[in-house]
Amino acid sequence: MAGSLWSFIHFTGYSLPFVMARAWLISHLLMLRITPSNGLVHTGPLPHTPSTPRCSIPYSINEDLTIQCSWDPGPDQDPGLLTSYSIHWAADLDTKTYSVSERSSGVIPRDDYPSHRTLWVWVVAKNQYGSAQSDNATFRTDLIRVPPAPIITEFTSDYLEITWGSGCSLLKLSEGDCDVRYRSEGQKKWSEVVNNLQTRFELLRPLPFTKYEFQVRCGCKDTILSEWSSVQRVGPSGQMDVWCDCESLSDLSKCALMWKLPPPPVVHGLRYVVTVSYTNGTVEIVNVSTTVDGGRSGCKGKQCHLRSSLLGVSGVHVSAQTSHGATEPTSLALPTLGVQGQEPHIICNMDEVSLLVSWNLSSQFTNKLLGLVVQYKQAGLPPSQGIGWRKVHNNSQTSIPLPGSFENYTSYIVSLFGVLGNSSVFLSSTTAYAREGAPPQVPFIKIHDITDSQVTLSWGHIPLSQTRGVILQYLLEVGNQTVGNVSAEKNSYVISALSPGRSYKVGIRAVTKAGSGQAKIIHITTKDKQGYDITMYILIIPVIILLLMGFACKVLVGCDKVPDPKNSQLFQQMTKSQVSCSFNGAPSEPCPKISQLEVVQIEPQDIKAFPGKTNNLMETGNEEECIGTGTEEEKNNADMERGWIQIKGKGTFYEEAYSTMIDTDEEKIGGDMASLSEEETFFQDYEKHFMPTAVDV
Repeated sequence: MAGSLWSFIHFTGYSLPFVMARAWLISHLLMLRITPSNGLVHTGPLPHTPSTPRCSIPYSINEDLTIQCSWDPGPDQDPGLLTSYSIHWAADLDTKTYSVSERSSGVIPRDDYPSHRTLWVWVVAKNQYGSAQSDNATFRTDLIRVPPAPIITEFTSDYLEITWGSGCSLLKLSEGDCDVRYRSEGQKKWSEVVNNLQTRFELLRPLPFTKYEFQVRCGCKDTILSEWSSVQRVGPSGQMDVWCDCESLSDLSKCALMWKLPPPPVVHGLRYVVTVSYTNGTVEIVNVSTTVDGGRSGCKGKQCHLRSSLLGVSGVHVSAQTSHGATEPTSLALPTLGVQGQEPHIICNMDEVSLLVSWNLSSQFTNKLLGLVVQYKQAGLPPSQGIGWRKVHNNSQTSIPLPGSFENYTSYIVSLFGVLGNSSVFLSSTTAYAREGAPPQVPFIKIHDITDSQVTLSWGHIPLSQTRGVILQYLLEVGNQTVGNVSAEKNSYVISALSPGRSYKVGIRAVTKAGSGQAKIIHITTKDKQGYDITMYILIIPVIILLLMGFACKVLVGCDKVPDPKNSQLFQQMTKSQVSCSFNGAPSEPCPKISQLEVVQIEPQDIKAFPGKTNNLMETGNEEECIGTGTEEEKNNADMERGWIQIKGKGTFYEEAYSTMIDTDEEKIGGDMASLSEEETFFQDYEKHFMPTAVDV
C-alpha cells in the first residue's frame, strides 16, 4: 500500500512539491504504524510515555559517527512490571527498529542511517499490558554533530576573568556562540546562563576574597551545543598583584609601585599598607587609601600607585586590609638591568578594547623562570599612567589577552618580563596600535655634504609618542619624483645624479601602514663643475671689484702716505729716556744728550730760504731740560697736522730731500759720521729715509 501511494504521488504530477509530499507521507504512515489498536483491552498499567528523544553525534577522535539518543523514561513503575524500550527511526519510507537495554538511551549505527538526510526518530516503551511511544524527533543527520567541550585555558584572579577555546577547529567548522555559568564556591545552584559569548568572560562585581566556579559550553556553526566543560575554580590567592613602572630601565630613581584592587573596584574600608625596605637597614611604611587620587599615592580605576625611587631598595611588600579580612604581604619583583637569555619575538593584535599578545620562548629558558609578566604602556606618559599588566604563571603558555581601553593612533609599548625569584628582568618589547594613521613630518633635515652632482642628507626620527603608527620606511623626493626609500631604522641618504649649479626642492616623508605623511621640504643648490657653490661667486666677485678699484686709485692718483716719525726707534728711545729722567722729580744723573723732534711751522715763502742740498747748522746755545713725553707727544701730533718741523737738541738742520741729524757733542770731539756704531748707523739710515722734508709750493 505504501509503495503504491508513493508511486501515485511520484508519477501523477500533483502540484505538491516533491520534498513536502515525502514528509507528509512519512508522518502519516508513522502515525498509522504507532497508533495502538482501539480494540485492545487494558488489564494493567501501561508504561509511561517517554520524552521526545534528543539525538546527536558526539565528537570522537576516531571519527565515530554513531548517533546517540537519550530520553526521559518517566517515573519508576512497579518493579514487578518489566518494561522494554526500543528506538525507531525512518529515512524516506525505510523504517528500522533497534532494541535497547538502557531505559533512557540508545544508538543508531552509522551504517543504518543516510548522511545529510532528514531522519525521524521515536522511542517505544512496552510492557505486558501494552505500549507507549514518544513524539517524533526530526533532524538532519549532518546538523547534529557536537563539538568537544571547551577548555578553559586561561584565568586570572585579579578581576575574575576566564578565557577558553572551543573545538570547532577540530571539526573544521566556524566558531559559534558559547554559554557560561558560575557559582560561588560551596553553593550547589548555578547562576543563570550567560549566552552569546565568544572566547572570554569577566565576572563583574564579585564578592571580595571569594572563589568562584565556572563552566563553559559552545556550539559551532550548524551544530548543537557541546557538553559543559569541566569546572574551573578562580579566585583570590590571598596575595596582591604587585608591579612597578619606571621611567627608564636604566634609571630606577623615577618609578611607581603599582598594585591592582581586589574586585569590586571599590570596597568599603579598604586600605593598603606598603612596606619599603632599604639596603642601609631603614624601613618606610606608607598607608594608601582608595579614596585618594593624586600626589605621591592614590587609586584610580582598578589600580593604585605609590611613586617612589627604587635606588637602594632591598624589598617592597604590599598588603590589603578590609573588614572582611586581609591579604598576605606580597613582595615586588624588583627590576634588574640587562637582558637574560634569548630575546623573544612578540606579536600583538590590538583593537580599542583588547590586546592579544603572543611570544615564543624556548623551554630551556622558561624552565629557569618562576613566571612571566606582559605589560603595555602608552608612550610618552610618566610612571603609573597609561599602564596595564598581567602575570603568567604557566611558563608553557605563549599568549595572553589584556583588556583595556586603547586610543586610536596612539603608540603603546608592549613588553615581556621574566620573574626570577624576587627580581624581574626585561626580555623584549614591541609597539602596538589600536588603529594606525598617517605619520607627521620628520622633525628636521640636515645637509652634511653637497657637490656638483650629489648631496648627503640626514633627518631626525619622529618621537615614538607622535608617530601615529609603526614607521615602515622613509621616502625621499626630488621635486615630485621619488628617488629613494630608507628603512625605518636609518636616517641618512645620498641623493645622486644631480646637475651642477641647479636648485632643487628635496622632501622626506615617513610611511606607516595607513599611508605616507606630509613631507618635510628643504631647498638645495648644487655646486658648479669646478666644485664651487654659485653662491661663492656672488660673494667673491664684489670683493675682487673693490680690490681692483683700490689698486687703480693707488696707481693712477698716487695716494702715497707720509711715514709717521713716531715709528722711529730713535724717537722711541728718546721717549723712554725722558720718562726715566722725569720720574720722582729731578734726575739723579744727567739726562742722555739726545735730540728731540719738534714740528715747527714753515711758511711757504720761507721754504726758499733753504735752497738745494745745503745744510745750515744753527746752534741753540743752551741745553734743553728733560721733559715728559706725554705732553710733547700730543704737541708733536698737533704740530704735524699744521705742517711745520723743529729739531730741538744740540743742533738743528734742514735738508730739501732728506734731513740728517748730527749731535753737536760728537762734532766738538771731532767725531766723524763714518765712526758711528752699527746701531747708530741703522737709526741714522732710518731717520734719513723717513724724516719728512719740505716740499716746494
